[in-house]
Amino acid sequence: METQLLYFAALAEALHQTGETLNLEPGITGQGLLDLLAGRYPDQRLIIQACSLAQNEEFLGLAETLTPGATTALLPPVSGG
Repeated sequence: METQLLYFAALAEALHQTGETLNLEPGITGQGLLDLLAGRYPDQRLIIQACSLAQNEEFLGLAETLTPGATTALLPPVSGG
């Protein structure tokens, strides 16, 4: 299934892109997506595994299945002061 991924903040900077379109296996979970991306970008594994996910502007649990054709955002943790 084709899925549009959006990357934000430190993850977008680390990957030098704000998103990409990937063809994913049907039934992939949020954790499965993070694992796939960590394997695809091993130098960014720590930040990818720390990301929260949102799909169609609603948070997605790691055990939840991605919806085919939906846009999925990866939101890294933020720090502030």
